[in-house]
Amino acid sequence: MSLDLFVFALPGDDNQFPSKIVEQAFAPFAPDMGDGEFYLYLDGEPTSVLMSLRLGEVIDGFSVNRPPDKDWFPGFWDALYSVLRQTRSFCVVAGVRGSPMYCVANRDTLDELPAVMDADERACVVHSGADLAAALVS
Repeated sequence: MSLDLFVFALPGDDNQFPSKIVEQAFAPFAPDMGDGEFYLYLDGEPTSVLMSLRLGEVIDGFSVNRPPDKDWFPGFWDALYSVLRQTRSFCVVAGVRGSPMYCVANRDTLDELPAVMDADERACVVHSGADLAAALVS
C-alpha cells in the first residue's frame, strides 16, 4: 500500500521551523538530501521512501511518499518523531482507518490542532517513533 505522510507547522509564521531540524534528523538516511525530492537509504541501500523537502532558512512542512512499515525502518520513525518533538508541527496521514489521523509529540501542539482539524478527524500525542508508526501505519 502506498501512503503519503505530511508534516505541517501549526498555522502562523512563528510556528515555522528551521530546515536544519529535518536535515539533522534524517541525515543518517539521506546522503543525497537536497532541495526537492530524494530517496532515503537504509544500511547504505536505497529504499522506496521518497521525501519532498523545500530547503530554506525556515520551512512550514515536508512530505513523505511511501513511509515505511513500522518494523522495517524504525530509524525513519525515530527521525520523524525527533522533528515533531522539536517543533510546533503535526503529522497526518489521510484516510488511514477512515478519517485522517493527526499525531503530535507535544501536548500544547495538540491543544492547538482543533483550529486546523474537522470534527471527525482524530488526533493523538505520541511519545516515541514506535508510537508514531503504530498510530499512522499499523
